[in-house]
Amino acid sequence: MTKSYLNISQILQTTKTLNEQKSKIYFFGIEIDYGVTFSKGCTSEQISDLEKHIGFSLPADYKQFLSYTNGMGLSSTMIGSHLFSVDMIYHSRKVIHRPSNFLVIGSCADGGYNIAINLEDNEEQNIYVVETIVDEYFSKFNFDCSFTTFLDMFITMHGLPFWQWKLQVTPHLS
Repeated sequence: MTKSYLNISQILQTTKTLNEQKSKIYFFGIEIDYGVTFSKGCTSEQISDLEKHIGFSLPADYKQFLSYTNGMGLSSTMIGSHLFSVDMIYHSRKVIHRPSNFLVIGSCADGGYNIAINLEDNEEQNIYVVETIVDEYFSKFNFDCSFTTFLDMFITMHGLPFWQWKLQVTPHLS
């Protein structure tokens, strides 16, 4: 997997356009309506309050996401996948116990996985997935996975656990 060449605004605007066109996608061999639910974006004050509450600065691309939409859900009834609103992040910190530097920002596969940002990691690869059954097992993606790259794949794969797919990269032979 490679880095996304789009920025947060481009990804979300393209997704919004697909929503408005009432597009369909094939999902597990079934044609379903494509849809993503958006909320009104957060104010800079709401984002600042969240950063004060958690004691860490949020990555710039994640702040851009929250400014565009305060949470997001995939509307497929086949698999529940969501990126949390700020209120849900506050709630999840009360009920999902993680090290304080990990911010749970969403869930995939009907809650089978939590998506978290390691706020102490200043690198672009700061997204982790946590299987909710094996709570202490934090998996860092084995490819460049900033929040922007994660969001691109999350939407493209309609919330499926794409990080489990095994890809073999073959070098180009001239």
